[in-house]
Amino acid sequence: MSDRTKERPVAAPTAFAGRGGPPHMRLGDKIERPKNAGFVIGRLWGYVAAHRGALIAASLIVAASSGLDLCGPYLMSRAIDKGILQHNLHVLALICALMLVAYVLSAALNWSQNYLMAAAALRIVSDLRADLFQKMQHL
Repeated sequence: MSDRTKERPVAAPTAFAGRGGPPHMRLGDKIERPKNAGFVIGRLWGYVAAHRGALIAASLIVAASSGLDLCGPYLMSRAIDKGILQHNLHVLALICALMLVAYVLSAALNWSQNYLMAAAALRIVSDLRADLFQKMQHL
């Protein structure tokens, strides 16, 4: 009988479904912590600092997007006070157009912030993997 036709032994079920979950979440396992957390943070910060331009741009975009998000309620109050209560349809249409522009710009800024952060995170992880691969090749 060949090796392919033999039945493989079935592993005993674990406390969690699947493979038992991530190592740090298994019951009874101790959480391993780095001996020098500051050193580890410093090394990781080196990878993050290499992409500081994208992270600074994303931070500025967050600030601009938050400002535009705050324009919506303000414009709504102005639309009610100046447009609806005073029966001025021209002002109401103008404020509604401004609200539409503010919400569209806010959505575009949110999308660009998400894109920048995801791209930076992928590049950071790629750099980490490349350095790890180089280290493994050197060993």
